[in-house]
Amino acid sequence: MPAHTTRELIISNLAERHRLSRSLLNSYLEAFTVVLESLSKLSPVEVTMIMDEQEVQFVLAWEKPGDSILRSFANAKDATEYGAYALAFASLDALENYEVVHRAHQGSGADFLLLKRGDDNDENVIRLEVSGILNQGNVRNRLQVKVTQLQNGNLKRPGIALVAAFNQQNIQARRVP
Repeated sequence: MPAHTTRELIISNLAERHRLSRSLLNSYLEAFTVVLESLSKLSPVEVTMIMDEQEVQFVLAWEKPGDSILRSFANAKDATEYGAYALAFASLDALENYEVVHRAHQGSGADFLLLKRGDDNDENVIRLEVSGILNQGNVRNRLQVKVTQLQNGNLKRPGIALVAAFNQQNIQARRVP
């Protein structure tokens, strides 16, 4: 893989950069902070993202969650899922200029629909399927499961499968035609 540089990954302003509700996006952001707090991570951290064969290093900063946020996301499974959404949205925006425009329907094979920033043509949407790993799990295997899910979905659009491995500070993604 070619040499890479480190870029800042801004996660704090999801609500200004994506078309979902401010409340929902802020909730995903809060879950993200709880996951990192549960792993005793201190802001900022370096995160490696590998998308197909492209590797990017990000530096990522966040605010420490307060007690009410910690209590709100005490369920680690939910916090990991929602936190992975926040990390996926921010990283795909930074790397590919994608914005989240819609929640995908059940059976589509995806969680969300994306468009390139500034594109309003629904014919150009791509699907996004996200998974998060908190402590244990094989990233490659999980990514393959998500690729297969996209391939078997009933919405026949290209997509991106993405796995956020919080314990490894690693994001792996693959495009699916």
